[in-house]
Amino acid sequence: IAKDNQYYAQYPVSFAYRYPYFMKMNLREAYHLIELRTSKQGHPYYRRVAQEMYKQISNVHKNLVANMFVDLKDYRLTRIDAEKRKEEKRRRFAN
Repeated sequence: IAKDNQYYAQYPVSFAYRYPYFMKMNLREAYHLIELRTSKQGHPYYRRVAQEMYKQISNVHKNLVANMFVDLKDYRLTRIDAEKRKEEKRRRFAN
């Protein structure tokens, strides 16, 4: 990539690595992050991380996360439904 375009070459290298880091949050923040990031549209990598966070909290404090809306399913084509709706909408407005 660097041979063809220096501008675009800076991005793949930066995102090619997984950086370990720690997160500190309260229960309200955990609810928000886990519920949002386990949705069907989420990227598979961070979906797995959020699902694991839920499982770890649930192992210790089951009552605290009993009402959390968490999607633990494993989707292969996570954005397919959204893309289908977008395409249908585009077709409707094109006519």
